[in-house]
Amino acid sequence: MSKKKWLIVVAAAVALSVMAVGVVLIAVVVVFFVGPRALAGGDGIPIYQTQQTASAHPGFRRTILTSGSVSYVNDYEEYGLQLINKEPTQVIGRRPFGDANICAIPGQPTTAYIAADVGSEMPAYEVFRNIKEPPFNWRTATFREMQITLPLGARTVLRSSDLGLLDAVVRSLREGAPAAPPMPVSTSLARHAILSLYSDQLPGLAFCPSVYFDPGGAIYLSENISVLPSKNTTAVTACWVMADEKLERWLTSH
Repeated sequence: MSKKKWLIVVAAAVALSVMAVGVVLIAVVVVFFVGPRALAGGDGIPIYQTQQTASAHPGFRRTILTSGSVSYVNDYEEYGLQLINKEPTQVIGRRPFGDANICAIPGQPTTAYIAADVGSEMPAYEVFRNIKEPPFNWRTATFREMQITLPLGARTVLRSSDLGLLDAVVRSLREGAPAAPPMPVSTSLARHAILSLYSDQLPGLAFCPSVYFDPGGAIYLSENISVLPSKNTTAVTACWVMADEKLERWLTSH
């Protein structure tokens, strides 16, 4: 082999070696900087994967959050639960994309319930239940207080710890015959309100049935409500019953 060809072979070998070292260095950088962040958010906080399917209850969605061997669910039974503290601060995890946090709920062990940010531009937390825990049973719970902000007008806030009124709410939801508001709720969401019931059996959370004030004067209750807005129409799913007479008087006498 001539000296010129020999120099060409040596130069090619050196170039290949440099390229190999570069590939290794890039791989190290990717593993060191990207890998840990993908697995634990870069700061050791777990990343929760999300899976969403249609619920067994038509019109509702079932969302599962999973980290390792632990899974939490938001389904029909959790639609009626809301945080008392709307902006929790104890971050225990994150969603895979964006800055959406997963937080502990004050008063609740993370083995039972957590809160996950499902907002787009602004934080909006929903309640997720550990899939191994039974759903909250509002039918047998003991409530100590309730609150509602009436829709329209002055947005009056009503509060009551009257056990008779609280029982009227639960009894209406539990035993009321199904009813259909004459005007579709989707056309008048401004007449919709949330009634928050508080129980020592559900610290940090409130059970929040939906209330619909029909323009004709009737008042309807539903265990929960699913609202799915779209470009052309808003789909509202709820199981409405007529409000108890005692509850109706309380809601309309202010």
